[in-house]
Amino acid sequence: MKTTARIALAGFGLFCVVATGLYLAGYRVNTTESYPIGIYKIEEGYTKGDLVFLCPEGKDFEKLNARGYIPKGLCPAGTKPLLKKAMAVAGDRVVVSDYVYINGKKVKNSKLYLYDSKGNRIKFFDQKSYYLGPGQVFVLSDYNDKSFDSRYFGPINQNSIIGKAVPVFLIGSTRFYAGSTMH
Repeated sequence: MKTTARIALAGFGLFCVVATGLYLAGYRVNTTESYPIGIYKIEEGYTKGDLVFLCPEGKDFEKLNARGYIPKGLCPAGTKPLLKKAMAVAGDRVVVSDYVYINGKKVKNSKLYLYDSKGNRIKFFDQKSYYLGPGQVFVLSDYNDKSFDSRYFGPINQNSIIGKAVPVFLIGSTRFYAGSTMH
């Protein structure tokens, strides 16, 4: 084997070891447009308003995702974890009309679209106005109004949340976030 091939193989091996270590330590790379692309760390617990990583499940989610909105991944439903904001929790009132309203306040970037980017009509979660029950969380991107989130598939079970997502380094930023949360 040539020296350059050995160096390339060793470099690839080192990359794999480092990537696995970072994954096991709770670091994830967000490559979607729901929130800024970059590196996030998963921490235990979350509160309303926090960014979270989650693995959505359930018939409403699976029916909508049959079109492949979410890439394949390690979640129980066979999808990649999502990065969203925990916008409403048990006891909060959610109204989904042209926009999303939580406890009477319109949520930024929460426009409801009738068609996806391929022109397919989107069938929505069937309730338009409801109070969240125990263990329910309404997740949404207030960063990108074209995000695939609870405005389409409804509230998720709090057990679907992996943990709080804390930005470490975001593409386009020269700043490291050193444990601060982004709201």
